[in-house]
Amino acid sequence: MFKILIADDEPFTRRCIINALPWEENGFSVVASCKNGKEAFEALEQYLPDIVITDVRMPIMDGLDLLKKIQESYPHICVIVISGFEEFDYVKTAMDYGAYGYVLKPLNPDELLTVVKKAAASITDKRKLKELIITEKSILNSVLRGEYPSDRFLGHTDLIDSLENQYYTAALMSLNGSQYMLDAEIYFQAIKKHPGEFFFPNVNFQHVFLLCHEDIEKLSNYTERLHKDLEHYLSGYTGYCVAVSTPHHGLMGILEGLNEASDTMNLRYIVSDNRIYYAGQEYNANYALFDDQIKEMTSAVLYKDIHGSTTLLDAFLAKGQMNMYSIKDFANHLIYKLSNHIHTDEFKVQAASYAVKIYMSHEIPEIKDLLCGFLENCIKHLNKESQSNTSVILHAAMEYIEANLSNPNLSVADIAKHVHLNAAYFSTLFSNNCKTTVINHIIRKRMELAKVNLVGTNLKIAQIAEQSGYLNSTYFCQLFRKNTGMSPLEYRNLNKVPPTPDTSPTESSPPTAPR
Repeated sequence: MFKILIADDEPFTRRCIINALPWEENGFSVVASCKNGKEAFEALEQYLPDIVITDVRMPIMDGLDLLKKIQESYPHICVIVISGFEEFDYVKTAMDYGAYGYVLKPLNPDELLTVVKKAAASITDKRKLKELIITEKSILNSVLRGEYPSDRFLGHTDLIDSLENQYYTAALMSLNGSQYMLDAEIYFQAIKKHPGEFFFPNVNFQHVFLLCHEDIEKLSNYTERLHKDLEHYLSGYTGYCVAVSTPHHGLMGILEGLNEASDTMNLRYIVSDNRIYYAGQEYNANYALFDDQIKEMTSAVLYKDIHGSTTLLDAFLAKGQMNMYSIKDFANHLIYKLSNHIHTDEFKVQAASYAVKIYMSHEIPEIKDLLCGFLENCIKHLNKESQSNTSVILHAAMEYIEANLSNPNLSVADIAKHVHLNAAYFSTLFSNNCKTTVINHIIRKRMELAKVNLVGTNLKIAQIAEQSGYLNSTYFCQLFRKNTGMSPLEYRNLNKVPPTPDTSPTESSPPTAPR
């Protein structure tokens, strides 16, 4: 039911508008009638109308002033103006101010109803679009946190399919100072020009810009424009860094892009702060003079030789050929190189912590101690990784999936956490070794469980759906048909084992004596 407020200084006109039309039959309710614009504006907060019908000529506050105040404070309200033909200049001004439509006096009830219906349809379209945008952002937000869209987005399969067909570029922005967080969100909303541009503040203490488009060339144009806008926005700040991924396809590509941008962010420590970096591009870092030493040290760590790696570090620093800034560049490049060999979330957090401490340090001995601690930490994690090889990880993951098939909230992030990996790396590891995605594997195992229950039990379809991890039986049936080519009931009827006839002797039919 759409709510209507009427503003007209003539009581007769107000009564005509209220009584001459079958409002309720057409889905409308007149909630208030006011004799001037001031009274109407004061009533808005109380009645919260969807549509305001106002005369343009009224005492105290006329319709044009009322329209301007509505546009400033309640821009979602549709305003329809009433005017005489001789006052048509007022109508043109009202349309310039943002009025939805107009009706000329003397009022024609059918004409007024037609305009009001069109206004209501416009409001409905805007609400649907707003809900769609909110849902779209919620889906993307869930993916950013490692969760593939689940049953809570049931009914939005078309939207999810559409998002799966997009290319995505992820950009991370790190700012030294939380006071800039709100500024960045306000600024990004102001520069947003396309529906495929999203901003997610404070995801793991960093801003995330997500750009998407089904055309990879247009996505490149979005990225170029974001670069220019961010350069303008960040020109007054110090201690910032932006890292931009290459384009990736599909929803899981968002996580790949996020991981790529996160790795690229480490360039701030080996090149410089206060700039925008792109994944895959070469940058002139200050480590050319010590590249060989880093290779030797990395090799020693990968061989788990703590004595060798620390000896190399001592020998290198003992030369005394570098200043504080060069040592920081060296240290953070070493952290960056070794971070590419260890993939657990725990290690990445620890590596980032070491990098920040070195960045903030002002003493060479302190940096040396931090580096020694980092090298020991690397070897500890490498030992842990060697104990948890790929087959063990995948076996543990599949056991966890089997044990949680009935959990409707089972997500990639949950499984990855169980095996102590980040979601993007685990997804890639699973896909490369199992020749299918984690989501498809879960669906296949749930369908297998459903088949067993369909044939082996008399449970209702809704109960089987719930045991298979789907709270909505309609969605379960659709998914079952998609995977088997038939409905659950058809599968049950086709595969049900008929009862074995009882051939044992009965009292009325004594056994025949052998001949």
